[in-house]
Amino acid sequence: MLFLCSMAMAQELQVSSNVEGAPIFIDGSDTGERTPATLSNLPPGRVTVTVGDACGQGEVEVTLAEGKVSKVNVALVEKKGSLLLNMNPAESLVFLDGDPLPATSGVAIEVECGTHSLRVEAEGFAAFKGMVTIDSPETQTLPVNLRTLGAGTLVLSGSPKTADIYVDGKMRGSGSVTLEGVVEGVHLLSARENGYQEASQAVMVGPNDTLTYQMKLASTGSSKPSTVVPQGKTSEKAAEVGARAYASGSRPPGANTPINPAEEEEVIAEGEDTRARELEEERLAEEARREEEEEAAQQDSSRRESERREAERREEQRREEERRKAEERDREEDPALVDEPSPDDDPNDIQLDIVALDEDGNPVDGEEEAPLDLDEPGPKEKKAKPPQFWAGIGMLGVGVAGGGTSIFLYDAALRDYNRYKAAAEAAQDDDSLQGKANYFEKQYNASRNLFYGTVAGAGLLLIGGTVCVLVNDGASVTLVPGGAVFSFHREF
Repeated sequence: MLFLCSMAMAQELQVSSNVEGAPIFIDGSDTGERTPATLSNLPPGRVTVTVGDACGQGEVEVTLAEGKVSKVNVALVEKKGSLLLNMNPAESLVFLDGDPLPATSGVAIEVECGTHSLRVEAEGFAAFKGMVTIDSPETQTLPVNLRTLGAGTLVLSGSPKTADIYVDGKMRGSGSVTLEGVVEGVHLLSARENGYQEASQAVMVGPNDTLTYQMKLASTGSSKPSTVVPQGKTSEKAAEVGARAYASGSRPPGANTPINPAEEEEVIAEGEDTRARELEEERLAEEARREEEEEAAQQDSSRRESERREAERREEQRREEERRKAEERDREEDPALVDEPSPDDDPNDIQLDIVALDEDGNPVDGEEEAPLDLDEPGPKEKKAKPPQFWAGIGMLGVGVAGGGTSIFLYDAALRDYNRYKAAAEAAQDDDSLQGKANYFEKQYNASRNLFYGTVAGAGLLLIGGTVCVLVNDGASVTLVPGGAVFSFHREF
């Protein structure tokens, strides 16, 4: 120990040492001052001045004379402490103040006194980062148990399909790959192909995450950049966290070790402490969105049904109005259609006037015959079928053939559409199948419209043909005010 003492004209003690900031003790009592410092109002006499702590101390004795100023410079002899780390896993890497420390689990190593930053890391485990203070030569023991990192799944695809896919700088396949057991943390995704710009994206993989990304490469001469497109909310959030980690850290591309010590705790906290809450919020938001969509779809369906019914009602009113106007026009043009029966007419007195007609339907002069009494039986004659009868038969045939053909075409288009639609849903990335599905969907829509139109036309032909056959074969239609009377009889 070095000891210097000098006397002065005032009662003060000036203390200095070879280490600044060392605590000063007088006779074992802490003065609260640190070197260099001037102590006043000390009692006269012999005192012991101690500077430093357990890691390094110096001590001198000095006699304080009344009214004098004394000076003392104390040399500290620094000592070192030791640190023993009980690490799990035992092969973890140790960094003290950012420098690698050759530490072995369970073995004490010499460390300078003071406060140090400590970092312990191992592959597949979350890193430990904290502060440790060595304040005595005694061995200080510190347990360090690293948390095992979780694992997730990456589902990656490239466009074009010949693109090579890389994760953390290592090629994992071409076209599309599924990687299970990807260690929790930030990873760099990229896709490369000759003649195309490289696509890359940093993502945060969380425990039990399944993240899906499509990497679309733009050609070298294109003004548009290559992109990595996340599929789903979870993948999109993981890409945002990974991008922030790379922007704020100094992590080299292609490494899957933690980022830098200053940013790791923030990233891990965001990836672990808040991830469950974020996923729950996303799930609730997705459920709310689906409920809103379902409610909107129901309201839209109800609105469309109401509009359809209203349109049908208006169309029926329009047709009824047109039919009424047509009947009024017919009555105005042919008053005989509205001839009212006379009160003097006997409803049982029925007779027919038989008039011979020529080929043009005009009465033949001199061929008028006597009225025919319907009560008198007459010879039965087999009447030839009129042209209207055969026209009705033709309409029936055309209606049946048209309806059958439309059903066949509609069924074929529906089967083709369902087949390619199922194939396109099974392989979403196959543009060829998707194109065929779109083509047969258009064919199906056209065939469906044709089917509806043809069936409607065939139905009208069947109805018209049936009326023609019945009316011209033992049936009659008589127009009366406000409607018509249809009668039918057959003789065998």
